Amino acid sequence: MKRISNFLIIFLISQQVLFAQGEKQTELSLEKCIKMAVERNINTQAARIEQEKSEYKISESRAALLPKVNASASFQDYFKLPTTLLPGEIVGMPGTKLPAEMGTTFNTNIAATLNMTLYNQTAITALQLSKKLAGLSGLTVEKASEEIALEVAYIILQ
Repeated sequence: MKRISNFLIIFLISQQVLFAQGEKQTELSLEKCIKMAVERNINTQAARIEQEKSEYKISESRAALLPKVNASASFQDYFKLPTTLLPGEIVGMPGTKLPAEMGTTFNTNIAATLNMTLYNQTAITALQLSKKLAGLSGLTVEKASEEIALEVAYIILQ
Protein backbone atom coordinates (compact mmCIF):
# COMPACT_ATOMS: atom_id res chain seq x y z
CA MET A 1 0.00 0.00 0.00
CA LYS A 2 2.81 2.36 0.87
CA ARG A 3 4.50 1.58 -2.45
CA ILE A 4 1.39 2.40 -4.39
CA SER A 5 0.91 5.73 -2.59
CA ASN A 6 4.58 6.66 -3.14
CA PHE A 7 4.30 5.68 -6.80
CA LEU A 8 1.10 7.71 -7.15
CA ILE A 9 2.70 10.80 -5.53
CA ILE A 10 5.77 10.57 -7.78
CA PHE A 11 3.54 10.07 -10.83
CA LEU A 12 1.42 13.15 -10.01
CA ILE A 13 4.45 15.35 -9.33
CA SER A 14 6.12 14.28 -12.58
CA GLN A 15 2.93 14.98 -14.51
CA GLN A 16 2.75 18.50 -13.03
CA VAL A 17 6.38 19.16 -13.92
CA LEU A 18 5.87 17.91 -17.47
CA PHE A 19 2.64 19.85 -17.83
CA ALA A 20 4.25 23.06 -16.53
CA GLN A 21 7.22 22.70 -18.89
CA GLY A 22 4.93 22.08 -21.82
CA GLU A 23 3.12 25.39 -21.34
CA LYS A 24 6.23 27.56 -21.03
CA GLN A 25 7.68 26.67 -24.43
CA THR A 26 7.24 29.42 -26.97
CA GLU A 27 8.61 29.78 -30.47
CA LEU A 28 10.72 32.81 -31.16
CA SER A 29 11.59 34.13 -34.56
CA LEU A 30 14.96 35.66 -35.31
CA GLU A 31 13.45 39.16 -35.12
CA LYS A 32 11.89 38.48 -31.71
CA CYS A 33 15.16 37.07 -30.38
CA ILE A 34 17.07 40.10 -31.61
CA LYS A 35 14.49 42.50 -30.15
CA MET A 36 14.55 40.76 -26.76
CA ALA A 37 18.36 40.69 -26.71
CA VAL A 38 18.64 44.39 -27.58
CA GLU A 39 16.08 45.37 -24.93
CA ARG A 40 17.66 43.27 -22.18
CA ASN A 41 21.35 43.65 -22.91
CA ILE A 42 23.22 45.64 -20.30
CA ASN A 43 25.46 47.36 -22.86
CA THR A 44 22.50 48.78 -24.77
CA GLN A 45 20.83 49.81 -21.52
CA ALA A 46 23.99 51.62 -20.44
CA ALA A 47 24.22 53.32 -23.83
CA ARG A 48 20.59 54.48 -23.51
CA ILE A 49 21.30 55.89 -20.06
CA GLU A 50 24.32 57.76 -21.42
CA GLN A 51 22.15 59.13 -24.21
CA GLU A 52 19.60 60.36 -21.66
CA LYS A 53 22.39 61.96 -19.62
CA SER A 54 23.64 63.80 -22.71
CA GLU A 55 20.12 65.18 -23.30
CA TYR A 56 20.15 66.57 -19.76
CA LYS A 57 23.58 68.10 -20.43
CA ILE A 58 22.08 69.98 -23.39
CA SER A 59 19.36 71.38 -21.11
CA GLU A 60 21.97 72.33 -18.53
CA SER A 61 24.12 74.11 -21.12
CA ARG A 62 21.10 75.91 -22.55
CA ALA A 63 20.10 77.09 -19.05
CA ALA A 64 23.39 78.98 -18.72
CA LEU A 65 22.28 81.23 -21.59
CA LEU A 66 18.76 81.92 -20.28
CA PRO A 67 17.80 84.99 -18.22
CA LYS A 68 17.89 84.65 -14.46
CA VAL A 69 15.32 86.27 -12.18
CA ASN A 70 15.95 86.85 -8.48
CA ALA A 71 13.34 88.21 -6.11
CA SER A 72 13.37 88.98 -2.42
CA ALA A 73 10.98 90.48 0.08
CA SER A 74 11.10 91.36 3.75
CA PHE A 75 8.63 92.59 6.33
CA GLN A 76 9.53 93.98 9.73
CA ASP A 77 7.20 94.81 12.58
CA TYR A 78 8.73 96.90 15.37
CA PHE A 79 6.77 96.23 18.54
CA LYS A 80 8.56 99.05 20.26
CA LEU A 81 9.96 101.88 18.18
CA PRO A 82 13.60 102.79 18.78
CA THR A 83 14.00 105.81 21.04
CA THR A 84 16.67 108.44 20.47
CA LEU A 85 17.71 111.09 22.98
CA LEU A 86 17.86 114.56 21.45
CA PRO A 87 19.58 117.55 23.07
CA GLY A 88 17.16 120.03 24.68
CA GLU A 89 18.78 123.01 22.90
CA ILE A 90 16.70 122.15 19.82
CA VAL A 91 13.44 123.14 21.54
CA GLY A 92 14.82 125.75 23.93
CA MET A 93 15.49 123.53 26.99
CA PRO A 94 19.28 123.57 27.39
CA GLY A 95 20.93 120.86 29.50
CA THR A 96 18.19 118.26 29.12
CA LYS A 97 17.79 115.26 26.88
CA LEU A 98 14.46 114.70 25.18
CA PRO A 99 13.43 111.11 24.24
CA ALA A 100 12.04 110.86 20.71
CA GLU A 101 10.68 107.74 19.01
CA MET A 102 11.77 107.60 15.41
CA GLY A 103 10.88 105.24 12.61
CA THR A 104 7.77 103.41 11.52
CA THR A 105 5.94 100.51 13.11
CA PHE A 106 5.97 98.46 9.88
CA ASN A 107 8.71 98.28 7.28
CA THR A 108 8.42 96.41 3.97
CA ASN A 109 11.09 95.91 1.31
CA ILE A 110 10.61 94.21 -2.04
CA ALA A 111 13.34 93.75 -4.66
CA ALA A 112 13.58 91.96 -7.98
CA THR A 113 16.49 91.63 -10.39
CA LEU A 114 16.72 90.25 -13.90
CA ASN A 115 20.09 89.20 -15.30
CA MET A 116 20.69 88.08 -18.84
CA THR A 117 23.96 87.09 -20.40
CA LEU A 118 24.40 88.87 -23.70
CA TYR A 119 27.43 86.92 -24.87
CA ASN A 120 29.33 84.09 -23.20
CA GLN A 121 31.53 82.12 -25.56
CA THR A 122 32.18 79.43 -22.96
CA ALA A 123 28.45 78.73 -22.55
CA ILE A 124 27.89 78.75 -26.31
CA THR A 125 30.76 76.32 -26.86
CA ALA A 126 29.48 74.09 -24.04
CA LEU A 127 26.04 73.99 -25.70
CA GLN A 128 27.56 73.06 -29.06
CA LEU A 129 29.66 70.32 -27.50
CA SER A 130 26.65 68.98 -25.59
CA LYS A 131 24.70 68.70 -28.83
CA LYS A 132 27.57 66.83 -30.48
CA LEU A 133 27.82 64.53 -27.46
CA ALA A 134 24.10 63.76 -27.74
CA GLY A 135 24.57 62.82 -31.39
CA LEU A 136 27.51 60.61 -30.48
CA SER A 137 25.49 58.96 -27.72
CA GLY A 138 22.74 58.18 -30.21
CA LEU A 139 25.30 56.52 -32.46
CA THR A 140 26.64 54.54 -29.50
CA VAL A 141 23.14 53.18 -28.77
CA GLU A 142 22.73 52.24 -32.42
CA LYS A 143 26.15 50.56 -32.51
CA ALA A 144 25.48 48.56 -29.35
CA SER A 145 22.10 47.45 -30.70
CA GLU A 146 23.60 46.37 -34.02
CA GLU A 147 26.40 44.45 -32.31
CA ILE A 148 23.92 42.54 -30.16
CA ALA A 149 21.72 41.83 -33.20
CA LEU A 150 24.74 40.49 -35.08
CA GLU A 151 25.79 38.27 -32.18
CA VAL A 152 22.27 36.85 -31.75
CA ALA A 153 21.92 36.20 -35.48
CA TYR A 154 25.32 34.50 -35.53
CA ILE A 155 24.42 32.24 -32.58
CA ILE A 156 21.00 31.28 -33.97
CA LEU A 157 22.11 30.72 -37.55
CA GLN A 158 25.18 28.65 -36.63
